[in-house]
Parts: sequence; structure tokens; C-alpha cells
Amino acid sequence: MRVVFSNTRVPYRQVSKLLVLPPGQYQLDGTVKAEGLDTPRGMRWTVSCVGSNGAPLAMTDDYLGTFSWRAFSVSFAVPQQGCVAQTLRIELDARVALDQQAAGVFWTDGISIVRNDKPAG
Repeated sequence: MRVVFSNTRVPYRQVSKLLVLPPGQYQLDGTVKAEGLDTPRGMRWTVSCVGSNGAPLAMTDDYLGTFSWRAFSVSFAVPQQGCVAQTLRIELDARVALDQQAAGVFWTDGISIVRNDKPAG
């Protein structure tokens, strides 16, 4: 996936996927690349429980600047209760409107989530 920012203010959170992962340990993997990505905070992948306003289950580093393809890997746990569904999302890390100013190009590829534990039973 390629995202091009035109030096405007945008609350970028448009790309997401609804997941229904059973409780357990998981690993989010993928690759990212940036060319002149200029934002106050950067782009990142997150995994969150649907309907939760709490902290994400997983969050990559914030990516900005210019760099070649690099791999990332983040471990996370889906809790036993209160997280029936999850959202995987690529987003512009913006806490306030001024953080939404973005220019440059961001690529991501090879996104996968794999279970790291064996189910009980």
C-alpha cells in the first residue's frame, strides 16, 4: 500500500481491518518504507479492541523521514475478556490538529498477524 501526503492537514485513519482474534499471544509483522515523510509525529500501525478507548494492544514505532524498506515486529496479547473484536489500523499519529500536517510518501507491505501460543485444551 502506498499513501501520498500533499502537505495538508489530514486526520489519516482511513485504512483498517476488523479482526476477531481469540484470546492469546500474537505477533504483528510487516515492512515499511518512507520518502520525505514529514509530519510532527509519523505513521504507525495499531491493533485495538473495538469499542475501547484505552491504550492499543499493539503499536509500532512512529515512522517518518526517508528510509528504505525495513521490517517491523510487535508482540501483543488479546485479553480473555472485553475484547471480542479488534481493529488493525494504519494511522497518522496525531494527538492534536497541528500533528495532522503531513507531506511525503509512505509504503507498507507484507502485513501479517500470527498466533504465538497454543490454545488451552
